[in-house]
Amino acid sequence: MKIAVIDRVMLTRVGLKEIINRQFKIERFDCHDNASESIAWQDYNLAIVNMCMGQEGYLDQFGLIKEINPDIRILALINAYEVSTISNLKKLKIDGIVEICSDETVFVNAIRALMNGKGYHLKVKGPRVQLTRRELEILSLVAAGMTNNDIAVHLYISEKTVKNHLSSIFKKIEVKNRSQAVRYAYDHGIRSI
Repeated sequence: MKIAVIDRVMLTRVGLKEIINRQFKIERFDCHDNASESIAWQDYNLAIVNMCMGQEGYLDQFGLIKEINPDIRILALINAYEVSTISNLKKLKIDGIVEICSDETVFVNAIRALMNGKGYHLKVKGPRVQLTRRELEILSLVAAGMTNNDIAVHLYISEKTVKNHLSSIFKKIEVKNRSQAVRYAYDHGIRSI
């Protein structure tokens, strides 16, 4: 199996490689920061693309990848609560979609399905909360233990803006306080990067 991983986060790259090495025979495993035209896509039979936290630019590249190598299988790693991303990926006929916070078994089963010519798409159960990109970022920072002031400094926004975002987040996810929001973040795989 020849795999290209598209992900900017080194920790994710290392974790993916470790899981894949335990379960599959790998001929080639390369990591790239983006899905640029310079990658020799014809050399791979699987591309794993991390779509989490601001990497939608890859949506534009999927057509290019498939044009260069129509046989390549593409597995997108997403946050399940990003309903618009799921919808866009399904429109693009991406071969597989898995939550980034899925356990190893789900991830391995998805790769097996793709390598056997089948699709593997996470099933969205019931209504999902749709948080904006900025709300997801702020919620992940809250879950990481940052104060409103820490978040404001980190994101170069005012503390008042952070409070406004938190008010919106609390309303959308139906929680009353910060500790409930942290619990929600952990339960839904919302992690800081």
